[in-house]
Amino acid sequence: MIANTIYVRATRAAVRSAISGIPQEARAGGATANAMMIRCGFTALGLISRAFVVKSLGGTDEAGDSWVPLKPTTIAYSRRHIKKPGDTKESRVFSRAKVMPWIPKARIRAGYAPSYALTRKQNDRWWDVYRQGLVMFKGNKGHAAARAWVILKSEGATTLMAQYGNAKVKILNSTGLLLSTLEPGSKSSGQVFRVGPGEVIVGTSRRWAGVHHCGSRNGRVPQRRLWPEPRRWPSSWWLDIAEQARAGLVDIAVSLITGGART
Repeated sequence: MIANTIYVRATRAAVRSAISGIPQEARAGGATANAMMIRCGFTALGLISRAFVVKSLGGTDEAGDSWVPLKPTTIAYSRRHIKKPGDTKESRVFSRAKVMPWIPKARIRAGYAPSYALTRKQNDRWWDVYRQGLVMFKGNKGHAAARAWVILKSEGATTLMAQYGNAKVKILNSTGLLLSTLEPGSKSSGQVFRVGPGEVIVGTSRRWAGVHHCGSRNGRVPQRRLWPEPRRWPSSWWLDIAEQARAGLVDIAVSLITGGART
């Protein structure tokens, strides 16, 4: 609880006048009023970012919101994974060239292909079986590839899907860049923080954030709200924000009573 006891030397008339002028002063803006809105904005961002972390770990935030889990294909082909058992350092799948130097550098960014989980010997074997399948199925690449994988798996080979499809990863938080735009005091260029007379606007301009927040029109990207609608914010959130607003109103009152109102 923020202490709201202040001591000033002023007449009762001056105090009454200051108190009656607080709403107008808060709406009009100025350094003291803006400081109050900044307090509220920082508090809102703190609550939003805290809830973001909970949802990114698969949990449910205080508003009752949770995020749709990532598809196994997304986890396997688009996320960071350990390079080998026991290695805790994350690295992009396409950086596996350090582990498998025989992969041409020109193909490194194509590392999302299932075959990048194969050893060099298994990869050569896969292509041999695949070419045989093309002859058997008269050029049908899909059937040839499916046959190659059935044979390679029976011989002990694995795929990125098998290795990482069920891995536990953070939702919308693989790099931390989106979350950083929602953290109070962040210097990220993607953070939206605008203060106006009697209002503060917070959010993010990070690319694709809007698509995730609203969901794509074609349904390919499910809705994962970065924050709940304000009408659904928990009462505890509003109490935290109200505490900061109250402290800001006290500052405005002091400023009015002492004659340092607006600047």
